[in-house]
Amino acid sequence: MQRRRRTVKSKISSLLFILLIACILLLFTTRFNNDGWFLLNSGRYVENYGIPHTEPFTIHEGFHFVMQQWLFALSLWKIYEISQMQGMLLFNWITGAVFLFIFYQLLQLADHYDRAVSRIITAGATFLFSFYFCQRPQVMSGLIFLIEIYLLEYFKNRERPPWMIYGLFFLLSLLLINLHGAMWPMMSVFILPYLAESLFGSKIPWFRHMFLWKWQYTALLWLPVLAAGFINPYGTEAMTYAFHSYGYEGINSLVTEMNPLSLGPNTYASIILPVILILIVIYARHPLPLHWVLLFAGTSLMAFLAIRSIFLFLIAGLFPLASIFHGLSFEKKAKKPTTWKRTWPMMVLMYAASLVGVSFMFIKNTIPIEKMAPLCAIVGMLLLLSAACAYVLWKSRTKPDLLRSNARNLFCTLLLLLLVPISFLYFDNPLINPALKKSIEVIQEDAADRPISLWTGYNEGPYAEFCGIPCYIDARAEVFLPKLNHKKDVFSEYSNLLSGYVDYHDFMKHYHFTHLLTTSIDPLYAYLKNDKDYILLWDSDTDDSLTEKEKKSLKYKYRVYTYHPQS
Repeated sequence: MQRRRRTVKSKISSLLFILLIACILLLFTTRFNNDGWFLLNSGRYVENYGIPHTEPFTIHEGFHFVMQQWLFALSLWKIYEISQMQGMLLFNWITGAVFLFIFYQLLQLADHYDRAVSRIITAGATFLFSFYFCQRPQVMSGLIFLIEIYLLEYFKNRERPPWMIYGLFFLLSLLLINLHGAMWPMMSVFILPYLAESLFGSKIPWFRHMFLWKWQYTALLWLPVLAAGFINPYGTEAMTYAFHSYGYEGINSLVTEMNPLSLGPNTYASIILPVILILIVIYARHPLPLHWVLLFAGTSLMAFLAIRSIFLFLIAGLFPLASIFHGLSFEKKAKKPTTWKRTWPMMVLMYAASLVGVSFMFIKNTIPIEKMAPLCAIVGMLLLLSAACAYVLWKSRTKPDLLRSNARNLFCTLLLLLLVPISFLYFDNPLINPALKKSIEVIQEDAADRPISLWTGYNEGPYAEFCGIPCYIDARAEVFLPKLNHKKDVFSEYSNLLSGYVDYHDFMKHYHFTHLLTTSIDPLYAYLKNDKDYILLWDSDTDDSLTEKEKKSLKYKYRVYTYHPQS
């Protein structure tokens, strides 16, 4: 009987864990990343014209071009072609689910299949990973790195690896070089900690020796990785892409994710996380394997040097925590026995708060069509589950040994139910920037069938190019560097214009823009309004067709101008 009760309790716990992960994925990843526009545009181009070697989307002619994520772009476009924005959200959910499943399995390897520890770390990490589950190639490269580490951890206790692992590494490298060529070198980098333990793990007493391969077998992994790297449309250019696009000061000054971590309101959490984990490692109850320490230290350093590398830290730096926490008891002995009299008022209050929260969400908000189905499904499942947990709790009212655990299950279920309205109210942003969309419509209407040469800022270019309008610049920062385009440093020119080092009159005479899409962080936003040679076509601040909610969702204001000289 007791065994049966433990089985039922385990099933309920597993169901709550799965529902928690599902809720986080469905509610915190319902967004479309701005980079998705140039990726969709790239994929559409590859489908129609093949793989380009000259940049085809901007006003600049003859720029040498390497579409280092061509396979990812093509795949993303095919999904969009079939199911539009719903497909983009589905992409987030499916890739996120696969990613978290493998991450959970990796934790299981590290903590010797301690489910409690693995679930707690996975649940916490899911919130952090959810910021990265979007339409960017780093999702696929991160998944490849995760599989790479999992394979190494799975076979680490053998004296020699199975030969199939070399074939798997070949396939992973082949996928990576075509899906996200800029990150291809990292696959080799993640082998280094394991090679270090193969060479020195048994000789250093401060670390536990767990990776038992001879160093020759570990080093041999580089052979299939390198061989597969050559199988791409651009050869060595794709393999060395990262070395030409990183470390550029001009990019670091404008692209936030390329900046190092610093003290501030937006980066405090990112700083404190590595610090806490360092302390945990220091106070670990037993020595850790050398390769774990190196993975943690290396990815932590990368995270401090560039914000975008936090994702790599989460992949390779978190799973050793499972071993550190292995065996810890999460069951606390109650000082006073749990009674039904003390339990039911709290549960009733939580139930009422959850129902009020859900009702408020449906009454006070207009739910988008793309969110209605998953939202109703989640709410419905959680309501049924909470009702089942409440019934089980009531049945155990005379059994103090079961009352505490059943109350905890109901509490978790109601907490999940509250998470739904909270996440919806605070993370409900439109998939397509309404002001940007209206700006492009105004430009296309004004131009009619005439050719358009458009000035845009860094963030607005991708959507304009997706709509078929050639632009001055877009979010592909490295494309505008002379190291890669072999012609001109457009990015420095753009930075100097924003900083006021270039006179906008001379700049405009050189490029002959027909239209200009400006924002409130762009000096042209204000300059052109007082310039008689430019006519204001549209202003987001005065457009009544945009709702107040849409205006509040905007990061900055928009103005559209057209060039119409007075003389």
